[in-house]
Amino acid sequence: MFVIFRSISLETAAGLRLMVVMMSASIVGAVGCGGGPKKPDWPELVAAGGKITANGNAIANARVFFSPKGGTPGLGASGTTDQSGRYLLSSISAEGKLVNGAIPGEYRVAVSLMKKPSGEVLPADSQEPPATSGARESLPMHYSDINLTRLIGNVPAGGTIDLNYELTGLK
Repeated sequence: MFVIFRSISLETAAGLRLMVVMMSASIVGAVGCGGGPKKPDWPELVAAGGKITANGNAIANARVFFSPKGGTPGLGASGTTDQSGRYLLSSISAEGKLVNGAIPGEYRVAVSLMKKPSGEVLPADSQEPPATSGARESLPMHYSDINLTRLIGNVPAGGTIDLNYELTGLK
């Protein structure tokens, strides 16, 4: 701190230190010491998943997104299809951790399949960002855009692995 305040008077330096102490105290007072924000009161997660196909064929390496609709609480859920087109959903829990399952309720569903210019599918777990690889969304927006999707999913209270979607009109 001596280097910072070398060219200013001792009175000014003392005033700046007092200001920093007062601002710190204000921040602590505003945030509080009560253990942080209260965690959301969300329902328990249930196992949920399904299968994505197009023209009867499995779609592998697609990302599946479930965005809460209506009064469904939570942040949504997502999964990645395997070689047989099957996916299982994972969610961010009320504690902020990634866990298997989804909150029961109604969702808008989007399916994304990124392809490189060569036609090769960009694996969902790729460390290479789509922009760097030149990958582009290969599915129509009415499937891939969560705001325009026509797909709806209902996760029942008991869970399900039958949230299956057949994407039509694809080449």
